[in-house]
Formats: sequence, C-alpha cells, structure tokens
Amino acid sequence: MMTTWEERISNMLQQETLTDHLVLFFRDLREEGFLIGSNEMTDGIQALQSIDISEYNQFKLVLQIVLCSTKEEHDKFDSLFQNFFFKKEKEDLLHFHSEVKEVSTNEKSITENNQSAESVENPEEQKKQSLPSFGFHIDKTESETDGQQEGATLYTALNAISKNPRTFKVKIPAHHFSTMEKAAEQLTRRFRLLDSRRKKVLKNGNTFDMRRTFRKSIQTGGYPINPVHTGPISEKSSFILLCDSSRSMATYSKIYLQFAYALMQYSSKVEVFLFSTRLRRVTDQITTSKRGAFPVLHVQENEWEGGTCIGESLNTFVQMHGLKMVNKNTIVMIASDGLDTGNSEHLQQTMREIRKRSTFIIWFNPLLNLDGYEPTASGMKIALPHIDVFSHAMDAHSFMELSNQVKVRR
Repeated sequence: MMTTWEERISNMLQQETLTDHLVLFFRDLREEGFLIGSNEMTDGIQALQSIDISEYNQFKLVLQIVLCSTKEEHDKFDSLFQNFFFKKEKEDLLHFHSEVKEVSTNEKSITENNQSAESVENPEEQKKQSLPSFGFHIDKTESETDGQQEGATLYTALNAISKNPRTFKVKIPAHHFSTMEKAAEQLTRRFRLLDSRRKKVLKNGNTFDMRRTFRKSIQTGGYPINPVHTGPISEKSSFILLCDSSRSMATYSKIYLQFAYALMQYSSKVEVFLFSTRLRRVTDQITTSKRGAFPVLHVQENEWEGGTCIGESLNTFVQMHGLKMVNKNTIVMIASDGLDTGNSEHLQQTMREIRKRSTFIIWFNPLLNLDGYEPTASGMKIALPHIDVFSHAMDAHSFMELSNQVKVRR
C-alpha cells in the first residue's frame, strides 16, 4: 500500500533523511541529463524552506521551477519526481533509508579523510557540503484554488532564491567582432532614416509653404521675396535588445550582447536588457567599458542562468520603460528560445503592446538552426503573429546575412 505524501514527508523529517533524499534526487536528475549544479541545489533548498512542504503540489512545483531550464526537462520532471518520491512501497522504505544513510556516511567519511583532494576530484561532494541546513515547516492553512496556490508558490520560491543572490561576471566575446561590426553597420543603414509625418521649415525643403510665405511677406510690403519651403524631419531609428539570459540561452546570450555592442558603434540610440526571472537594464555597463576593452557585465543569479519568465519580464519592460523608449522609430529585437515557464497571458498582452508602439520586431531564436525544429513551445506560438522577422542568427556571419535581407515597411 502506498503511503501518502504527508506520511512520507513526516517519516523523512523524523528520521532526518530529507536532506539525503534530495541529494540523491538531484543526482538522479543529473544522470537524466538535467543541468543541475550547486547553485540549483542551493536554490531549491532555500525555496523549500519558505513553503509548507507537506503540500505535495507546492513541494513539486518549487523544485520544478528551480531545477528545470528547458521544455524537455519540464516534460520529464513529473515522472521522475513520482518515481523517486512516490513509487516506493512501505516495505521498501527501510531499505531505501539505509541506502541513503550508507551513501551519506560513506561520502562524509571520504570528505573527512580527503578534504583537500575531494574538493578537486569530487565536486559533487563539495556541492553537497555547501548546502545550507534545512528549516522546513508544515503550516496547514485554508485551501486555495490551484491557480492561486501555484501563483503564491512561484512568488514564494522566487523570493526565497533572491534573498542572497550571487553575482556573475559576463564577458562579451571578441571573436569575429569585425564581421559583427559590418553586420551592425549594414543593419543601421537599413533602418537609418525614418521620415516623420511632422514637417519643419528647411532651406532645401521640397514643399512650398504658402501660408508661411504670405505671413513673412508682411515684412516686405506684401511682396513674397523670401519663399518658405518645408520638409519632413529625418529621424534615426533606435534599437532595443531584450535578451533571454536563462540557463537554456546563456550559451547564446553573449553573442547577442556582442551584436548590441557592435550596434553601439554606429548608433547612439541602443538599449540593452537581460531577463531570466527578472528584467535588468545593462546598457550603462556596456557603454562605460574602457576604450579598446570588451565590456564585462556584473549581473545577479536571477538575471543570468536562472529560470525563464518571458511574459513577466517583457511586461515589466513595457510598464517601466515602454512609454519612454518605444515609439514608431524603434526596432525591437528579442533573443529567446521561447521556452517560457511564466504566465502566457502576460506574453500575449505584452507582444501586442510592443507591436502597437514599435515599427519593427525581430525575434532571434538559435533553435531554428536545429534540424526538424518547429516553434511549438507556448512562448513562441504566442509571439509569432506579432513579429516581423523570425531569425536563426546566432553568430557574426548569420547576422551579416540578416542585415542584407531585412526590409522595413512603414
């Protein structure tokens, strides 16, 4: 007979084996190909300390948020979680507990005898030793709807992870930068002059302004000696890059940051934002780099190699910066694989708003380079109707191809 979730948690807490169970669960996930290191293990523990662990859905959701970075991992997580925590019968628990304790005792013995060597040869043990102690609690409250509970759990987990964020140094790469500069120059030339509907008096204007001419002729006794001509105001386009810096995109994000840095060499109107589980403006960090040196960004863990909340992050951009930065001369570039674990309604509303305010939207997705890839992830399906160009660009040469092909229509 299967035990309930509350019974399992209670047994683990009484026998003080919950920590060991989680370490073994992390190990099993790594064996299944999950990208889990000490950061994710620590984040999971911190998040679990802030919820009622007797609630099965909360416990599972928190670990899923922290440990999964791709759609494939999200799809596999439920069955792996069930197999590890819920598929063992009562008669197997004693054996399982002894197995856990044996692993824990052996690893502890190895660490005590070979502490200095272990830190180099067995980084997994070092990760385990660096984990903080648990402060779990069980707090029975009035039941909530599934949607409210999931939202509250997500909020709690992200806040717990954000209490003591680590800082990452992200260096913009220098390789093939000359080609990237050519691509950036070509792209800025494509979008260089966007004519405004407003007109002003110009010496070489292409339109004769009769009203202004007659008003000016009053000074010369009614003789139109100095005819007035007007013309459209030529305005340069501005560029905004919203770059997904989650774990599934971190490998490619540096290339998109390099492209933004190249754009800055030819345009003074470039803004750059990173987003993972939160949005971060990094324009100043890129523009203040020393001459001749490539920028090094300093970002926190919830802004680099974290989860992916595309809709919430883009919605934050629109709310905080949209009115000031996005207008009819703005080219919005979004770099993301579209693997969104956030609220799809936010993404739908935000893409519609960006589409309405801007003149052109380019979405970079490196997964387009994979044979057989189709944009079936929920984030991509929602975004596609609102974008003008769906690009596979992920290196300097593909950016050059894009700059030669892109066309803007007004």
